[in-house]
Parts: sequence; structure tokens; C-alpha cells
Amino acid sequence: MVIASALTAILDAGGVLSDRRREWTPLPVSLFARLPHGRLQLSCSGEEDDGSVVHSRFVARVRHRVADIPVFGSIPAGVPQDRTQEAKGCLSIDIGTLNFKPTARTFALEVRGDSMVGKHIVDGDLVILEHGANPKPGDVVAALIDGESTLKTFLLRGSKPYLKAENPKFPDLIPAQELVIQGVLKLVIRRAR
Repeated sequence: MVIASALTAILDAGGVLSDRRREWTPLPVSLFARLPHGRLQLSCSGEEDDGSVVHSRFVARVRHRVADIPVFGSIPAGVPQDRTQEAKGCLSIDIGTLNFKPTARTFALEVRGDSMVGKHIVDGDLVILEHGANPKPGDVVAALIDGESTLKTFLLRGSKPYLKAENPKFPDLIPAQELVIQGVLKLVIRRAR
């Protein structure tokens, strides 16, 4: 309802709705002709019942540059697991809206598990990560800990790194042999359920 009333207000201000009837006027509509710099123009034209021509232009900053980020499968947010990642497609994001500019080293993974609920990352979320970035203590990372992958918070105890779950049901993970950071979290995208 809110979206419909907002759209009605915009179209009414642009003269697209009939002043007499306050209902949609049956007009042939040409929507969204691409303009430079991420602007879109909404233009409508047609004839009223009395034969007069209706013209309206509404210019809005609607969309910035779009980038595609590869989705490489899923990552456990729970007990670390041995995973083989494979490309599952791409996620298209609007750079301006999300205020994030991906690089060639940016990738996405789908979260499986609930060990990161304290950081508001839940099962089914898509996490956008940057490979090669150096994690700071407190950063959420995709990591290989002793050959198994997981999504956890990177911390230091003294000078020794370890991974912390953001759910008290899960223990801290201290590497027995190695800890390899695969990516540092940049964004979380939640799908409507």
C-alpha cells in the first residue's frame, strides 16, 4: 500500500494521473529510456478523452553502475566442514545503492548454519567477501582452519589467531596446524523469505 501511494503521488505530481477522476488514465506509456550517468527518464504520452495530448517527464536517479559478483557455493557457519566450492552463478549488485565497489577478488558465498547470529548473519544469507584482504581482529572471515572451511570472527589471543563463533552454542576454534583466511566480509545480503 505504501509503495502504491508513493507511486501515485509521483505520477500525480508528474501529471500522469487524471485530475478529474483520480484514477489511472489509459495511456500508451514508454517507460525508462536510459540516460547517461545512471539516470532514468520516465516519459508518458497519450491522448485524453477530449483529444488533448498528455506529456509528462519524471527524471530520477534510480540506478548506478551494476556489478556482477561470482557466487562460489556455500560456507558453513557452524562446525567447520571440508567443502569443494563451485561456481553457482552471479549476484548483480547496484554499486551506488550499496556503497560498495567490488574488485576482481570479490566473491560471494551462501551461509549454512547459525553460528554467526550474534553478528546478524543467518542461514541463507549471502556474504560478500574480499579475497586477499588482511583481516583485523573483529572482522568476519571465511577461513580454512586445519583444512576445513567456516565463517567466523577473526580474533587474536596474544599474537595467536583464532576464530570465534557469534553464538554461545559453538566453541572457539584454535588452529592445530594452519589458519588460512579466504576472504574478509564486506557485505551481507538477506533474501526475503
